[in-house]
Amino acid sequence: DVAGVARPLAAELSRRSKPRPGARALVPGCGRAYDALALARHGYTSVVAVDLSPAACEAAREELQASGGSAGGGGAWRVRYVGVVLDPTSVDALATAVPPRHPNVTGQQHLTLCFEPAAAELAAALPLLGTRCTLRVEAEASDSRGQAVTVALASPELADSLGAITAGGSGRRDSPHITLSTADGVEACYSNELVRREGVLRPRAAAPLLVTGKVAVAVEPPP
Repeated sequence: DVAGVARPLAAELSRRSKPRPGARALVPGCGRAYDALALARHGYTSVVAVDLSPAACEAAREELQASGGSAGGGGAWRVRYVGVVLDPTSVDALATAVPPRHPNVTGQQHLTLCFEPAAAELAAALPLLGTRCTLRVEAEASDSRGQAVTVALASPELADSLGAITAGGSGRRDSPHITLSTADGVEACYSNELVRREGVLRPRAAAPLLVTGKVAVAVEPPP
């Protein structure tokens, strides 16, 4: 812990202009999330912070809470989604098992547990940040605009905790899924609509595919 933003990152951000709209950043080994907060304040739309250490994840939660929910010149931060960041081997396995159908490939790096979570859903997610879990790919959904796969939790010991995230206090239940690809001009968040539509899900006929990753949240600074 260097008690602040890493000097190389701070120097690099000072030289760089604001990133393009929709730019995302991943911070592995995030520690107290100093670097993640710096990237969000610099203008990255989505920043995902993960760490192998439970103690580091707890420290990151404390730092986020201590930030008071504001960035730079003030204003509320927005949690874009609660999800699971996949391991590199899982990303490769998924790309092989379910090839993209559209020109814009998302990278298949995370699955969405809950999009734009309500307060109760976010509260349920915070204690789980950094927790490893296994998921089973169940079905593919695709149309002329996007493509995604739905997943089911294959870690029974986390069923109740993750169920509180996908349902929460909002009365709404999202379908946990991974966005795979989109058509030109279509944002990745379209998959949230896609997986809820009737008649678009096709169950996998092949052998079960298991993927693994860690629970994380993606945040974006105020406009």
